[in-house]
Amino acid sequence: MITNNPDPSGIAIRAIESPRDLDACLHLQEMTWGKDFSELVPPGILKIVQKVGGIAAGAFDESDELVGFVFGISGVRNNKPAHWSHMLAVVPGHMNAGLGHKLKEYQRRRLLELEIGRMYWTFDPLVARNAHFNINRLGVSIEQYVEDMYGEGDRGKLDSIIGTDRFIADWDLLGGNPRKPILIPDSFETVNSVFGDGRPSPSTVRVTDDTPILVEIPEDIGDVKLDSPTEAKAWRKNTRNALGTYLGRGYRVTGFARQPDTHRCMYELRKEADG
Repeated sequence: MITNNPDPSGIAIRAIESPRDLDACLHLQEMTWGKDFSELVPPGILKIVQKVGGIAAGAFDESDELVGFVFGISGVRNNKPAHWSHMLAVVPGHMNAGLGHKLKEYQRRRLLELEIGRMYWTFDPLVARNAHFNINRLGVSIEQYVEDMYGEGDRGKLDSIIGTDRFIADWDLLGGNPRKPILIPDSFETVNSVFGDGRPSPSTVRVTDDTPILVEIPEDIGDVKLDSPTEAKAWRKNTRNALGTYLGRGYRVTGFARQPDTHRCMYELRKEADG
């Protein structure tokens, strides 16, 4: 079993096994997704899945308090051993400290020990920080866009208003490499056009030729939901149309741009070569 020694930040990563740690993991889920979240994973399941190749691992600070965790189950996908990473969360005070990356790397090393070479998970295409992390930091491929992956109803506070559309991420544990964020050219046009003041407009997708395209998303969909639920719903409808249309026409997601200076975020899609 892999156990990380504390790094210079004082964080250690290990399997979640003791009753104390299992209860702490449930509490962290409640903090992250809300007590009304319909799919909280109870301590018993967190413990049992580890008996059959699943993973429940935590990041612990110098006081041995749980500050992040990752959870997933192992099985068979496309007739090959695979792992589905179902949850990853970090407490607010430790966000932007690289804990998500460390937890994923722990997960990766543990799975390679088990001779599992592929990991899948989902993330909301409208959450820019997750798109940057998954596509640019980890180098995942986007397998599919799924409308209302977990149903139309609200599962918890993060899915309120806009539903549960998701990308399915595919991480080749032997070959996935980080990508440099794409550079947005000085002159560009997204398939979801912009207002005169530069704010993206949730408008009707325009079908262009088979050149690389850009699909814009908000910098922080959480802020949009708070400020204007109507605009948040329009973003979902708009990007569902844009991403679904182009992925259905043989395009694939090839990069993600997040520009702090302009506060603009967008996916790059390119047409796959025939054959």
